[in-house]
Amino acid sequence: MPPRLAPIGRSKEQLDLKSQIDSVAGKINSYLRELEEIGCEFKDFDKGLVDFHGRLEGREILWCWKSGEDRIAHWHELEAGFAGRQPLPEVLSRT
Repeated sequence: MPPRLAPIGRSKEQLDLKSQIDSVAGKINSYLRELEEIGCEFKDFDKGLVDFHGRLEGREILWCWKSGEDRIAHWHELEAGFAGRQPLPEVLSRT
């Protein structure tokens, strides 16, 4: 009798891969929840964008950090998004 084949999509390799994917997805979701709990908004995986609510010159804005930057050096209006990113005013960038 020939060996029994696993149902389509259920080979050992596929099940192992699914388990690995589920584990990584769980970790990512945990990190995203942690960012949210401390008041951050994760915006983009490819660019590694994170926004932080704040105030500048009396109005609500988003401080904007991108992966690879040493510190928060940009901001944008609430509705502007990454395209509206501006450098921090000089007085703030020196601190």
